[in-house]
Amino acid sequence: MGKTHVSFNIYEDQIVHQKQSAIFIFAKDITTNCPLEEQLKDNLGIPTGWSFDDFLGALEVSARINKVKIPIIIDGLNESEYWNKVWKNGLDKLIRKIEQKHKHLVVITTYRTSYKDQLFHENYFDYKTNENWWKKKVRVRGFKGLTWEAIKRYFDFYKIELNIHSNAIGDFKHPLYLKLFCETKNPERKKKIKVSFQNEDLFEVFDEYIKNSNKNITTTLQALDPKYNNDFTKDKLFKLSEYIWINDLRGMPRSENLFGREELRIFEGENLLVYREWNRENNKEEIQFTYDLLGGYIISNYLIKKYKESYPLLTIQSDNILIKLFKVGLEFIMPESGTKLLGDLFMNTNKKVGGKNPLLKFVKSRRFRKKLLNKKTQHPLFNDILRTISILLIKEKKIFLFDELKNERAKKYSTESLFEINTKYIKKNERAIKEFLKNEFFSTNNKYFLFDLAENVELDIDHPVNFNFWSDLLNSLSMVEGDLSWSEYVRNNHSWYGSSHFSNFVNRFENACKEERELSDRVHIAAKKVMWILTTNIRKLRDEATRALYYYARKYPKEFLGLLEYSLSINDPYVPERMLASAYGLAMARQNDFEDDTYHKEWLPKYGKFLFNNVFAEDAKYTTTHILARDYAKRTIDIALLHHQDLLTDTEKQQIIYPLKNYPHREWKKSEDRDEKQYHYGNAPIHMDFENYTIGRLVKDRGNYDFNNNEYRKVLSNIYWRIYDLGY
Repeated sequence: MGKTHVSFNIYEDQIVHQKQSAIFIFAKDITTNCPLEEQLKDNLGIPTGWSFDDFLGALEVSARINKVKIPIIIDGLNESEYWNKVWKNGLDKLIRKIEQKHKHLVVITTYRTSYKDQLFHENYFDYKTNENWWKKKVRVRGFKGLTWEAIKRYFDFYKIELNIHSNAIGDFKHPLYLKLFCETKNPERKKKIKVSFQNEDLFEVFDEYIKNSNKNITTTLQALDPKYNNDFTKDKLFKLSEYIWINDLRGMPRSENLFGREELRIFEGENLLVYREWNRENNKEEIQFTYDLLGGYIISNYLIKKYKESYPLLTIQSDNILIKLFKVGLEFIMPESGTKLLGDLFMNTNKKVGGKNPLLKFVKSRRFRKKLLNKKTQHPLFNDILRTISILLIKEKKIFLFDELKNERAKKYSTESLFEINTKYIKKNERAIKEFLKNEFFSTNNKYFLFDLAENVELDIDHPVNFNFWSDLLNSLSMVEGDLSWSEYVRNNHSWYGSSHFSNFVNRFENACKEERELSDRVHIAAKKVMWILTTNIRKLRDEATRALYYYARKYPKEFLGLLEYSLSINDPYVPERMLASAYGLAMARQNDFEDDTYHKEWLPKYGKFLFNNVFAEDAKYTTTHILARDYAKRTIDIALLHHQDLLTDTEKQQIIYPLKNYPHREWKKSEDRDEKQYHYGNAPIHMDFENYTIGRLVKDRGNYDFNNNEYRKVLSNIYWRIYDLGY
């Protein structure tokens, strides 16, 4: 769901279902730089004799009497033309006033995440300085978590049947993109159509939508007057783009006469292109792009077209006063024709000088930095322009902003573009892109950003940076680094009380593996991700992942054996332990499969031999003292030997008989508690009850609470050594 969907749903529920009061305000109606409360007073029609504080007081009394909280909902903070001047101070002042004086009122706002730093002061959401930080922010992820339900409803309405899809379907978590896609593919809804959404990115759908809109608009206009040609729509959109870009605005005043009355009516008929908006500050009607991202894409196309062939050395407005004076001065010296000739010579020279790699010159220009990278001078649509031009630059000239500009914002947007662009462009530049992402992965402390982006392509079997790529990077981290990045990422995306991203992923994976139908190769990449979920310290989630992998192993014993081999190289003990548990479960379940003896005949002996060679043989690569992991491996071999007695030699069979006398046991060293007497709030690695009752009772002849027992002290020092050995 989008920002407005969520905020209006709260409003509707309060008004319709709860029969209580609520206030809903579109932030775009805040159209001047006057104080916020003054504008709210005008917009809400509060009587002139009342102050805004009087109004809040009346709301407070009403809420208190009815024993409810009245929400004041302000939707789309960034959509206000003066958001940077009005909200930064006015919103904080309003919230503080309500928190301190009006306990029965609550302010709810929505905004695009890229505007957070501009809208709120630096420490507003900081847990160190704000004890209620966790109550202040909820991220709306569109249809994320509901994507498939939303797709089904939209596709049913638009009579679309999806045959094959790529990672680009992930964009449908944004409601407007889903609508635009459906409007593009089957706008008439007269009959059911089949659609393949493969090897296509969102912006290619934009191209198709604009092409369809151009056809509709041109056909309608040509019926009125044959003068309209096929380039009319594109020319108008580019002129609108040029005006918006040059003047740093969100729209063009109607008075500029870009459209005739009939032309505008027909353009507005394509309801995802442009619309009219009243600018109250200028008391003028404006023409704006209906959706910011599509508008940003059209503006980016205009910029690419303008600077694709040449980027001028100097860009000077023709009405510049110095140029006018210079022209007047020249006319005293030479005739007008000479002046014109000199001007043309300058412009041609200027164009030639700027003709070498012009798009790159534009990217490195002061104008590009000023309008798209500088927070103080950025264009109102910088977010959408920068997002789309990052992709178009790759498509046109293989220009990657992270290579060309030493700027964090440029790097962020260009990194994001790698996960939005059509896969074929990634393949063309695969080596350089992988090297960049690898360096980013190891150099940044905030890997969450990359993990979030990777979701868009993680199961795409043809994408060079699907989850196989990230799995290998995770496997190269130390266990501590893995815990602090990936395992924490899993924990932060888990909820005990509502929808949980990783639980949902695991459950969908398990259900797919239980189905009788054959699945695509995506399931094998998904299995690898489920395997990495085993690193979590959330026991329930780890159990769910183990069970899901068991069902995967039952359906795909060949592929699971390869994944099992991969897992043994992972340095987090949870992973090989649970993978071996799934392998043991597989052996128990399918050793006597009367409907299909393929596993019994072909795969069971391969599992048994593989586990012996890798865990128990004299030259075994993955010997372990993890008693559960080792026992799962041994019991699987035992089952294999029941059915294939000649699988191992007599000597080899002796090597798996307990006690394992010749097994390479770990040498446990000793360590003191390095932080003794420095713990607080329960952050000690070993708590007292576990230390006394669990560890203590394992020591022979130790009395309860006997902390000086020599054998007990030795055992404890061994455990502390292992804790530090694991990276604590």
